[in-house]
Order: sequence, then structure tokens, then C-alpha cells
Amino acid sequence: MTTWSKKTNGVLIGVVGLTGFCPAAVADFGWSESTSFSLDLLPVMPSAFGSSDSVSFSLDLLTMPSMTGWAESATFVLDTTDPPPCIGVADCCDLDGNGVRDDPCLWCECVANACVFVNKDAPSDMGGAFGDCPSDTFCNVHDANLALQCFAGLAACEDMNVDAGGPFGACAPDGFCNVHDRNHALTCFSGENPCSCSGGPAPEYGPVIVDHATLTLAPSRWTAQPGETVEIRVFIDKEAVSGQLSAVSRSRRVEPALQSYQLHLGVSGGRRGRLELIDITIEDRRDFIFDGADGVFDAYNVGNGQMLAGLDAGSVTNVAHAYLATFTYRASADAAGAFVVDVLHDEAVGDQTFLVAPAAGKIAVSGSRPAVVGVGGEPSASRR
Repeated sequence: MTTWSKKTNGVLIGVVGLTGFCPAAVADFGWSESTSFSLDLLPVMPSAFGSSDSVSFSLDLLTMPSMTGWAESATFVLDTTDPPPCIGVADCCDLDGNGVRDDPCLWCECVANACVFVNKDAPSDMGGAFGDCPSDTFCNVHDANLALQCFAGLAACEDMNVDAGGPFGACAPDGFCNVHDRNHALTCFSGENPCSCSGGPAPEYGPVIVDHATLTLAPSRWTAQPGETVEIRVFIDKEAVSGQLSAVSRSRRVEPALQSYQLHLGVSGGRRGRLELIDITIEDRRDFIFDGADGVFDAYNVGNGQMLAGLDAGSVTNVAHAYLATFTYRASADAAGAFVVDVLHDEAVGDQTFLVAPAAGKIAVSGSRPAVVGVGGEPSASRR
């Protein structure tokens, strides 16, 4: 019998193995080899809460309400030892269970059911060289690349350890690994990141909005048949705000230019079936936002419908109807109706669409023009 339980407040709660039944009888009752439930043993065996690590006893199943109709007896073995200190990294790093690492200055791991911690010199030190774990006391290109690998779902390190900080330069981790973590690593390497592990309160400030922009989604075709593909190209149109930057913006040398971005697209509508994302690419186009620039990085996560790109150094200012990326969708065999593909940019959600200016400035997404594709003979929206 394989059993496990935990003694909590005088109640043994665990997985209980059964013996004494033929397999067919157990299966007829709807049980597998073990079944989970709670059982209060105080009226039955007070000695169960002594110093022994396990206890064995028999019960008449007829006396148990959940097993009414069974008069057989079964032997239960319950382990009363405490559970291991950790099963996963969250048991070590996220004690409040909010999905965010408790201490950005500790790299942590659960090894053989024991928590292992490594002190970090900087929150942006996310890992070792060439994607290795744990951190190596440096923040450099390896940490920047690790953030991209984590975003794409390819990192060997736990996502919680790769979360170097929050959006637009905020020091507190936000529970995601994305373009902001890449930028944290680059600014740490250049000595311009104010987040440190040297003691004292970390600086806290919200992003400075230096500009606004709208995003336009242009489909390669406005109608499609089930099984066919359609490409959705995303373009940016900057809408200039007032030419005067705030005093905070000037002090942080924030410029109204684009340094990096992250896109997250979603699909809604349709009478039936799905418009399934099958690929994300950046095409070789002269109107690409970073065309001709050096040090361009990019990463893709088709499963999440996300991509990111940016510059290791520098930024661009000419973004009038610049091309960002192409998302390719396939209509399922049963698809029919008008499907709407749009940019997800709800700031309350967190890890969606970002446009990042130098010095962690923010280009706010003020709106988007979605693409509407009619599938199976359904009419689509007219071309804008």
C-alpha cells in the first residue's frame, strides 16, 4: 500500500490505501487503488496522535457514511510524519502563494525536497553562463538571453528565478518573464539599473509615459475557407503627445523613441470552430521598425500568442506606420463566422502588450484597429 498523510490539528488527512477487497469490488465502488478524503480519527484511535510515524487500524466500512452499504472491514495505514519542506521551487520562493518570488535578491531551488538558496548581488542576475543555473553574481548578456528563453518557454531555469523585476524599470518582480526582464539585465550590465541587493529600500516609481501609439492589424485576406491560413501583420502608428516632458522624465533622460516591444494577440468571435495561431515571425521588410539596426533581439511564444523584439542599445524615432510582426492563423475544419483578431493591452492584466522607450519610458497603447476575417463564406469587415 502506498499512503501519505499529514497530521494537522488532530485530524489525519491523506491518501488511504485499501486491502481486503478483490480488485473487481473496489473498481465497482468507483475507487482506484487509493482514494483521497479526510478522516477524523479522534473518536477511534486517540493513540494515533502519539510519537509513532505511522499507525495501522481497521474500520467497519458500514460505519463510514461515504461507504454506506459495505459491511466488510479494511485495513488502513496512515503515515503521520510531516510532509517534506518543499516539492517545487514555489515552496521555497513564494511562501505567500501569489505567484511572485518573495525576495528578488535570492535565487532558490528545491533539491531532494530541501530548499537551496543563493544570495544575489543584483536582482537582474537571473542565472549563470549559457543558460546555466543558478546565478553567477554577474548580470550580463547571459541573463538577457535567459529572459528571452524563459519568455519562449525554453529556459532550463524556473520562471520564478528569471523574473528580474517589474515593468518599465520597476524593481519589484511581477510574476512574468518578458521583455522587461531582458531590459533589466541590459541596464544592470551597463550600470544604469537602480535595483540592487546592497540593502536599503529599492526605488519605486511608475513608468513615465513619453508618447502614445495605436496598433493596426492588417490581414493578408479578408475571407478564408476552413483549413486555409491568414496572415495578420501588426503596424504601429505613433500619436505625439504634448512636446513637453515632465520633470521626472527629463531627470531620467526618457526620450519619445522606441527601444523594445512585446505583442500579445487574441481571437474572439466566430459562430463555431477556431482561428488557431500556428506561427509568429518578423518578415524581412524595409518598413520593419528596426530595419538596418544593429543588435536586434527577438523571441516568440506561439502557445501564448506573444512575441517580443528590441535593440540591445539605441532606439528608433521614425515609427510612422512601421511594421512589427506577422501572426499566422489557420481556420479549423469546422470554423465559420467572422473572427476578430486584436491586440491585448489591458494594463490591469499585466503580461500583454508593451511599447518601451529608452530609460524604461513607456509608449502607451491608446487603442488598436483589429482585423476581422470571415470564414466559410461569412462576410468580413470592409477594409479600413
